Amino acid sequence: MLLGRYRTLIPVGRGGMSDVYIGTIAEPEDPTRRPEIVVLKQMRAGAAADAKAAGRFEEEVAIAQVLDHPNVVRGLGRGEADGRPFLVLEYVDGQPIDQLIRAAKATKADRCDEELRVCLPWILAEALAGLQYAHELAIEGRPMELVHRDFNPQNIVVDYSGSVKVLDFGIAKTTQHLVRTTTGIIKGKLRYMAPEQALEMRIDRRADIFSAGVMLWEFLSGAPFWGKRSDNETFDDLVGGVYATTIPEASPGMNAILERALARAASDRYPNAAAMRSDLLSEIQRTSPLETLKSRTAMVVNTLFADRRERTARMLEGALAGVK
Repeated sequence: MLLGRYRTLIPVGRGGMSDVYIGTIAEPEDPTRRPEIVVLKQMRAGAAADAKAAGRFEEEVAIAQVLDHPNVVRGLGRGEADGRPFLVLEYVDGQPIDQLIRAAKATKADRCDEELRVCLPWILAEALAGLQYAHELAIEGRPMELVHRDFNPQNIVVDYSGSVKVLDFGIAKTTQHLVRTTTGIIKGKLRYMAPEQALEMRIDRRADIFSAGVMLWEFLSGAPFWGKRSDNETFDDLVGGVYATTIPEASPGMNAILERALARAASDRYPNAAAMRSDLLSEIQRTSPLETLKSRTAMVVNTLFADRRERTARMLEGALAGVK
């Protein structure tokens, strides 16, 4: 299927209002070179007819195109096909953190789970670099005051070289992903939300810091932050401040980071992602040389997903061959 100057190759997802494909430029300038692989995200017909949904998608497109940082997935362009807008995004050949953790626990590969546990705090620190960039982003001198609002392991991807990128800033800017039950309790992304976000109060960048704290707690403990609580129980304990902010087996330095990031009051948290990242890197390097962690992360991703990477490569090559 053609989307402007792009061609879809493989369908990869279906969101709330969009279809997502891996694609490429339909007619590359140099046909002798392998064409660039991109991600194409197009609004579905029903959503495009909804003025509010169309407005949210348009804002997502606008934000994606100004993001330009090594730790953030970049927007590459936009267009319209069949009366529906589409967004062109950087293709990241890798895996999100939640899939890494799941695969490491399930694999029989030697030491992968243990090695990933060592690398996860560094992966988070890299993601915090992207978060800081987005929080500080300004257009023509006007701060965007961008807040991710959905900073969780599904939205941090690690590629096969060990590089880390944050996904979905545009969606986060335009909607809080909140779905209410008939009793009014928030569902969906609740397990990584800050208390003020769950209460639908005005939020700022410090809400993302809380989310980072939840992830760090899970990475260090190897367990879900909210355990087996239901959404209703999680909501009550979150807004009431009834949750653990330290881990007995963690170092004093890591526990100090956790306590500050997970403070119930936003004013007691780190003021920005850079401050949390600085403390996190200082603590990590007490036990692991920072310069080794990217290659160690790459080793884990390649070990865990060698077969999947090969299958994806074959699918892409087959799709590309089929359109030549």
